[in-house]
Parts: sequence; structure tokens; C-alpha cells
Amino acid sequence: MNNYSNFSDQGYQIIRELGHNNIGGRVTYLAKNIKTHKNVVIKQFQFAKLGATWAEYDAYSQEIAVLKSLNHPGIPQYLDSFQTADGFCMIQEYINAESAGTFLMWQPQEIKQIAISILEILVYLQNQPQPVIHRDIK
Repeated sequence: MNNYSNFSDQGYQIIRELGHNNIGGRVTYLAKNIKTHKNVVIKQFQFAKLGATWAEYDAYSQEIAVLKSLNHPGIPQYLDSFQTADGFCMIQEYINAESAGTFLMWQPQEIKQIAISILEILVYLQNQPQPVIHRDIK
């Protein structure tokens, strides 16, 4: 039995946890949209949890506003958001891809292509009417 939150009323079924940040009060899940049967990512922001503050809500609200305005194939698309008893959830497109950290050896051409792709995304973000600075590139 798991202790995952229940988002069936909002139309989502949790598949598994992808990660969590206790200090920021955030849990990230892989979930399924009950209507479309497509996998999505749910980022649950729990401000009432130990270590998290409602002051962080403004920063996350701003993140949602920025994500809503972006449309780039290298950036997971914003899909939805909703309030919860202790915070809110943001739903994003799920991109099924291996983590770059799982590969031990990269060929120079692969490294070059990854770098070009990342730079194209950064240029796109900087060319927005309000330039976007990404503070957590992994």
C-alpha cells in the first residue's frame, strides 16, 4: 500500500513517485490522466508541510504563469493546475526519456547535439517578451 495523495477527483491517478524535496514541500509524481489515459507529471506543492512556507507560493505561481506562456518542444508543456488542502498541484506533459546521468560514456557527437539542443532552449527562453532565466538546469 502506498501513501500517495489521491487526485482522482481532479482526473488523475498516481503511478509512482518520481522525486521529492522536503525543504521546498514538493513531491513529483508520474500519473495517468483518467480521461485521456496519457501519462503526465504532477508537481504537488505542500506549503503546510514542515520546512515549506506559503511565501514560496508566489514564486511557484510565477513559475506557472511563465510555463503557460511557453511553447517549445524541449520544454514539458503546462497542462493544468489545481488547489489542494495544503497547497496546489501543477500538471505538466510527461516526456518519457532516460536521464542523462544514466549513460556512462557519451560520444563527442552526442555531447555536441545535447549542448546545441540546450542552447536552443536557452535562446528561446531569453527571446521571450519577459526573458526567462532557468535556475535549475540538470
